[in-house]
This record gives sequence, C-alpha cells and structure tokens, in this order.
Amino acid sequence: MKDKKLGLAINAFEGTEHIYNILREIRDLVDYVVIGLQKTSYLGAPIDETDLAEAKRLVEEDHLADKVMMIETDPKKFSRMQETDKRNKLIDDLEANGCTHQLVIDSDEYYTHNAFQRARDYVYDNDIEISYCRYLNYFGSGRKDDYQTYLVYPFHDGNYVPFIAKIKYRFDWQCKDFTKPSDPTRRYVRPKTYKKDKNGNYVYKDKEKTKPIIDQYLVDYYEFPWKDLKMHHFSWIRNNIRKKMKDWSSRVYFNDWYELVDKATDRFERFCEGDKTSDAILLFNTPGNKVELHNMERQYVFPEVDISERAKYVPHDPNVVAINVGNRDWFGTVEQLLKHKDKEFFVLFDNQDSLKEISSKAKELSSYLEDDSLLVADAWGDHSVGGVDTIVPCHSVMMSRMTVTRLLAHDNNFLELSGLCTPLEIVGLALQRYYGNIGIKYIQKLRIAAEV
Repeated sequence: MKDKKLGLAINAFEGTEHIYNILREIRDLVDYVVIGLQKTSYLGAPIDETDLAEAKRLVEEDHLADKVMMIETDPKKFSRMQETDKRNKLIDDLEANGCTHQLVIDSDEYYTHNAFQRARDYVYDNDIEISYCRYLNYFGSGRKDDYQTYLVYPFHDGNYVPFIAKIKYRFDWQCKDFTKPSDPTRRYVRPKTYKKDKNGNYVYKDKEKTKPIIDQYLVDYYEFPWKDLKMHHFSWIRNNIRKKMKDWSSRVYFNDWYELVDKATDRFERFCEGDKTSDAILLFNTPGNKVELHNMERQYVFPEVDISERAKYVPHDPNVVAINVGNRDWFGTVEQLLKHKDKEFFVLFDNQDSLKEISSKAKELSSYLEDDSLLVADAWGDHSVGGVDTIVPCHSVMMSRMTVTRLLAHDNNFLELSGLCTPLEIVGLALQRYYGNIGIKYIQKLRIAAEV
C-alpha cells in the first residue's frame, strides 16, 4: 500500500467540538488531513471564533490535522450548491497534496478504528473506484458515555454517505449517479455514455433536450454492508444545537424554520435534562417535524472525551447597535436596521439609561446570548400588558437579531398597544405570544435568562 495515500477532508463551519474525537480514532489510518472552513455560512452568518480557534488548535496544539483551509464560497449561488463547491475544493486540495484516494466528511461524522481500517484496506486491495456506506444518526448530550440514542429516519433502504474514492472523482449538486437516499451535495459523478438514435444523435428524456438518456455507466461503485462498515453521525449531538440549525444549508427548505429551531432546541434541552420521550423535533419533512428516538441495548462507539471539554469559548466584540426607545417607534427603527446584515445584536434602552452606559455593557451582555437564544436584560418585572400577565424587561434589553426577526414576523398586534404600553413591555408580550403559539413556556425561559 506504499503507493496509496489517503486524504481526509473535513467540511466544517460549526460542530468543530467533534473533530478531536474523530481524528483521535482514525488519524493513524489517513495520510493527510485538511479542515475546510469559511468566513461566513452558506446563508451569510459569520463564523463563530470558537470554531475557528478549535480548528487551529487541532493543527497547532494537538497535531491531528495538517492544515486549516479557508474557502471562499459564492453567496450568489443556492446554499446547497455552495456546499457542493466547497467539498470539491477540498478534494482539489487533497489532490494537490499528492493523495491518491479521498474521503470527505462533515465535522460530526465518526468511524470506529477497526471497521475503518478493514474498509480502507478492502478499497485498496480491490482497486475500488467509488464506495458508499450507510450511517446512523445520534441524538444526545455529547458525554462520552451517552452515545446510545439514535434517530429513526423513514428511509426503508437506509441513508448513505460516500466513503473512500479515488482522487479523480468530484461531486455534483443533485447528481443522479447514486440514487439511494443520500446528501445531494456529495454524490460522485460517474463516467458514462449516452444513448444515440440510428442517426447518431443523442436521445433526450425531456422536450427541452437538457437531459440525455444514460446508456451505461463506465465505473461502478461499491456499497459496504451494514455489518462491515457504518458511519456514526453525531448529527444531533452538540454543545450548542441552536447554532447547528441556524447555520444549516437545508434550512432554506422550511418557511417556518425559526419556529422549528425553537421547538427543536426546547426538545433537545429537555432531553439532556432527562425528559426522554419517544421522539425529537427536527428540521425534517415529517408529520409534526418529528422523528422517533430509539435506544440501543449498549454503546458501540466510545469517543475519547466529552465534547464539552473542547468547548473553549473565544470572546469576541459583538456588532451591536443601541436604540433609545423612550420616545420612538422602535419596531419601525429596528425593521430598517435589520437590513444591515452585519448587526448581530440590538440593545434597546429607555431614558433612564445613557448610550454610554449601554455600550459599556454590550459586550458583557452578549456573552449570555449564545447565537439566537432569547434575550438578556438588566432587570425584569411582572406586568399586566394589554390585560395579559407576563414578565417583561426593564430599563434596557439586549436581543439577538433572530429574536427581533421573530417579533417583526410573528406579532403584528403590537400597534394596538402603542401609546398604552412602553416599548419594552411590548417586547415581553410579543415574545410571550410567539412562544405561547408554539407551545413553549416563555416565562420560564425568561426567568432562567434573568438569573445570569
């Protein structure tokens, strides 16, 4: 096998807390490792400095990866096409570094050592061009002794990912050369010939003549049997599950994705607290967006560390705009500010606070706002707003961009309260209405936020 060189490319943006365990398990079986990042997600969100720092740490301190590659994607393209392009650029890097074979995985895809070694050797010994295997999706806390709960997706034939292939192959968005349930951003293009009529003209299956009929494939692929190889997909195991869903490229398929993110996060948090029922809520096209949870009889994978051990958060200066809401229509103001995508957080304050004081508190407040969680305030109070008892922020409040989006998109009744309530009271009532509509106890969440 001296003439073989296997390159491992890890497509990452969030979920980097898994990469240490992934590489500790199989690093001796691959020859070159590159971690591919990008400055902004496929949907335009900036990368979390924590993920960037973790990727660099894997190279510079742990010496498990050879390179961190920053990849530019084209924001004009559909998000899933950007993802396909990124994967191909990672393969280009593997080829440029002398790899004869490739494996492109995401930052939460784990293989056990012995199964990986046998499968790699089988690919080498049988000169296999392209291979695929099935996978299992996990759900849980990320403690190293808590990898027994899995998601039962409704695919009768199982779900597949590409495994090792020769370096010359690339992916194509929505390629049909592998027809079983799989990620459309990573299906290998196989060499093929097309049907021709008796005059030597291509035969098409559409009137527009854009889809020629395939005659035969010139290269086959190999599917590893379930008993021989499986990928353990830590898809719903995260230090911050909300961040995963917010940055997921498939989010665009759901018009109400922000509601689903809130429901899924609430379910995930309750699961981790021990309230284990029979299903999870995901960004997934099933009735009620629910997927069954099953428990294995015993644990089959044994990551080296709890993923929380890799959670070394890096503080950063938030991009904050402060608005005095004492005597203005802050909804109208914020609606305009949302057009500026560089703003992460909004601090609303009334006349009792000064802009200078708010600005000094902004960085401290933002440390309690992980991504798109609710909001934080310097004080809270129980009020009757429009005849409804709720808990509302007092004096000043810091909200994430997504919280503001929720308010503007889901509560058009705030105008009825204008002049009767303060803007901050309207914030509390609007959020209570939103979370009440999706079945989440908002007041409980606010009280938790108030304790920080």
